Amino acid sequence: MTRMTKMTLMCAVAMAVVVAQSQAEIIGQAAWSSAGGSYGIDTSGLEILATMGGDYYDPPTVTLFDTALLATDIGTTLSMAPGVDFDTAVDLLTNGLEDIVRFTVAGGSGGSSEHYRFSLDPGVTDFAGYNIDAIDLEIISFSKESPGSDPNGNGLWTSHTFEGNLIILGSPIIPEPATGALLALGLAGLAGGRSRWALSRQA
Repeated sequence: MTRMTKMTLMCAVAMAVVVAQSQAEIIGQAAWSSAGGSYGIDTSGLEILATMGGDYYDPPTVTLFDTALLATDIGTTLSMAPGVDFDTAVDLLTNGLEDIVRFTVAGGSGGSSEHYRFSLDPGVTDFAGYNIDAIDLEIISFSKESPGSDPNGNGLWTSHTFEGNLIILGSPIIPEPATGALLALGLAGLAGGRSRWALSRQA
């Protein structure tokens, strides 16, 4: 392998490292499953709410998703829009603290820590050390029926089920100086190799 080829390969590797660092992947996924019912007849969409922050007994800090699902939403993925709420959610997901993630379906709510919700490794509280690029909600399936199971036998009941995933996409934070130095080294080597090649051609 010639020196020129080696320098070209070094530059290519450096650039590949930079590109790889910028590619987001799934770094956390929380299964969301619910089944229940409520008194009365309700034929509107299924109300779901995902929030985060605060303690078990405190109001949540930020709303992740708040929507009424329709049949056409099954099989789709919702994405949290960029903005103040997204930035707040990212701060909570990466602050190194055990913030609470709450899932609510048709008024019934349950909250758990990030560590539990996302099944993180022992000793890991959240996604500190990661860049978070997107927060998505995958709608796998749901149903809403009146009177449904009708436990009171009077027809005044609405049953519901929901299944989905809260998905966090991101990438590990890698110190920029090291990446920049690697890229600069590759580019400098490529430039030097070309200069020597040009001089040898002139000789």
